[in-house]
Amino acid sequence: MMRLKTVEENIDNFSAVTEEAIARFTKLKEACGPNHHIPNLHDELKKFSMESVGTVAFNTRLGLYQDSPPEKATKFIEAVDSFIVQSQKISMSSVSTFLRRYIDTPALKKFFKACDEIVEIGEYFIKNKMEELKEMTEEGIEPSDEVVLLLTYLLTKEKLSLQEASGLAIDVIAAGVDTTATTLLWMLYHLARHPEVQDKLYQEVLEVVGKDGNITAVNIGKMSYLKACLKESMRLSNVLTTNGRILEQDVVLSGYRVPAKALTILHDLWCTQQPAICKIITWIFMEHYCTARSEKYFEDPLEFKPERWLRENRGEYHAFSILPFGYGVRMCVGRRVAELEMYLFLCKLLQRFRVEYIGEELDAVLKVFLFYPEKPVKIKLMDRI
Repeated sequence: MMRLKTVEENIDNFSAVTEEAIARFTKLKEACGPNHHIPNLHDELKKFSMESVGTVAFNTRLGLYQDSPPEKATKFIEAVDSFIVQSQKISMSSVSTFLRRYIDTPALKKFFKACDEIVEIGEYFIKNKMEELKEMTEEGIEPSDEVVLLLTYLLTKEKLSLQEASGLAIDVIAAGVDTTATTLLWMLYHLARHPEVQDKLYQEVLEVVGKDGNITAVNIGKMSYLKACLKESMRLSNVLTTNGRILEQDVVLSGYRVPAKALTILHDLWCTQQPAICKIITWIFMEHYCTARSEKYFEDPLEFKPERWLRENRGEYHAFSILPFGYGVRMCVGRRVAELEMYLFLCKLLQRFRVEYIGEELDAVLKVFLFYPEKPVKIKLMDRI
């Protein structure tokens, strides 16, 4: 469904979004002047990410780069933002998880409102695609065998109900916007703070793509330093804190028996004295932050060194020392989409600009389950000569 070949065949759609994003950044740079940073950089990256992933998840352009963006598109990105903010407030609330079933806090009300808006607007785009597929069927037109995007695939899959297909498509775009945008934000921060790395990456872009050339799936495959830079950025500043798993069978780890799956028990709810079924789940978490910064696994672990991920050095590091997208059959379904988005954006931005950082070194802060920069990332764009 999200195979590398399938995603790469959608590269023209991603490229069109990227061109519009760079045009937008050019306008912002001209408006703020050469001595000022790009305002609301994180929001701009979220806009780029949502427009890009929308071409896959909804098989359409959302229109966020239009002079007057459609109301549903702007509301969708606002709803996703609200979902993250309210999730943070709920998780830090003094009201227990149990009592939240019976007490509607302001944060909880806003959280459910955001969820409803995400589903409602997502279903709007899905309904439009269904009508388009219906018209194609009536006219005897089959979806292209060459590029079958996510939503078309889900809607034409007989084993999936409409609700399941809709839920999967909405999950892909809702879960992939903030994660990809924040990963790009960290990447720009690291490149701006390490001009020697940025220069080396720019030289690779020139050699493989050219000063004004278009990025293709073939030349992305030749850009080993680009991939190494992104991987090193995700090592030092991985957006996700952990990957969690429920085991298929009991195992013993460091002398502790970890039970498989979930234990179902019957108990009485507090106050109501009503019987209820509860599942106790034992999770295994793969922790990223400390592992990726450990001297046990990395030499000079706090240094930004993309060279450590080049082919000649790759064997020096444990394969599981960083897992930004997870591993195996439960690996992030949107990995290929996110990587392609970021590769295209970075190449096109560096073709046009040199990035500089204004400010001190930043630490990461945890919000819900994502690591964000503690302060706004102030990036200046300088024209290439």
